[in-house]
Formats: sequence, structure tokens, C-alpha cells
Amino acid sequence: MVIRYTDIELELHSLLKRAAILHSRKLGVALLNWAFEQPIQRVTAYIIEGLEKTVNLCLKLGFKPEGRRREAIMQKGVIKDIIILGMTRADWEKTL
Repeated sequence: MVIRYTDIELELHSLLKRAAILHSRKLGVALLNWAFEQPIQRVTAYIIEGLEKTVNLCLKLGFKPEGRRREAIMQKGVIKDIIILGMTRADWEKTL
């Protein structure tokens, strides 16, 4: 899912079924290619604390750590942080 956060920023969200996880890097690259074909300057990923594999995948795709929203979400009765990762157009162009 893609949300236009501002005129120059997209928020990316994904949910992969277990069978698609093997293709997650390829899917991530395809989504970022599409995103940066749009007239934007950055993409942001908000990841719930505890999803380290997701954070690692985003870092491998070229996202950079930008911060943490402390105690920002409740999941199954547990309050968790949200990890913020970002990628600028310049970051993306360096990965090509």
C-alpha cells in the first residue's frame, strides 16, 4: 500500500504472505522503482518494533534509520515503538 504523505513524500506499507517472502527483495526493488518514477523526493517506512527482518530488508534496499516514535502503537495489548526508515531520491539513485 502506498500513501501520499505530502506532495514530495510517499509512505510505503507492505504485508507479504509467507510464500512471497522469498521474493521480498525483488518486490521491494520493483516498488521503489515505481515510487521514484513519481514526482517525489523521498519514501518513508514505518515499522513496528520487533519486526527486525523487515527492518533489515529495508536497510538492504537502501533505507536509512531516521528515528523512532516511542510507545506509538499497541499490538495485542503490548505498547510498542515504531521504527522510522527513510530513503531520498539521491539515496535511491546511488543504489542503481
